[in-house]
Amino acid sequence: MPKSCGSGKALTLTTEQLDSIMREASPKLRAVFQICRCTACRVSESLSLLWANVTATDIIFPKSVTKGKLKTRTIPMNGRLTEALRAWRAAWTTAQG
Repeated sequence: MPKSCGSGKALTLTTEQLDSIMREASPKLRAVFQICRCTACRVSESLSLLWANVTATDIIFPKSVTKGKLKTRTIPMNGRLTEALRAWRAAWTTAQG
């Protein structure tokens, strides 16, 4: 899929298209996508997170992983994000033994 539609504007997915992708994604990808979707972070920021950055109610983006590396950001989690992370944590724990 091209990054732009020729007019300099990025293509965006509809809510329905994104929900469809989320249903088909693995728990890991669902967690990454949901972190990006719910926190407006970049994919690189999402992939740089450690379990230590996830609390029961928040995700903490250390300044070392944010663009510009200027400050730490704490973002509250909603139910969808909490569930996606719970499912990924269960799959990750099973895979790690």
